[in-house]
Formats: sequence, structure tokens, C-alpha cells
Amino acid sequence: MNKKKMAITRMILSIFMMLMAILQVYYIYKPKIGPVGEGIDDRRVIWLFSLAMIASLSFLTESVYTLYRINRDKDDKK
Repeated sequence: MNKKKMAITRMILSIFMMLMAILQVYYIYKPKIGPVGEGIDDRRVIWLFSLAMIASLSFLTESVYTLYRINRDKDDKK
């Protein structure tokens, strides 16, 4: 694959990763019926959510920068 396709794929996957992190937090805090067990460890949920968001935002930033650099280089060659 060329660099542009790789950057677009990385961008789509990072957005998907963000959505999965948000949905995971939603389902963790969704009200449940019946015995819940030991409950939710809020520190662990926030830590994992923050880690997923930081990773996905860094991948998104890197892919946007790569696309910008590819387009800039293409414009310079004209």
C-alpha cells in the first residue's frame, strides 16, 4: 500500500478505536438488573478509557499530519 492509503486506514481505525472506547464506558455504566457482583472500579475504567483515547488521538494526529505532508509535497512538485 502506498503512504496515503496507509494514513487513511490509520485514520479510520483510530476513529473506530475512539468509538469503541466510548461505547465500552457506556456499557460499563449502563444500569443493570439483578446482582451486579463486586461493582465497578472507577479508577480502572477511567485509566483504560484515558489510555485508549490518548492512543487513538495520537494515531489520528499522526495520520492527519501524514496526509497533510503528502499533499504538501505533491503541491511543491507542481
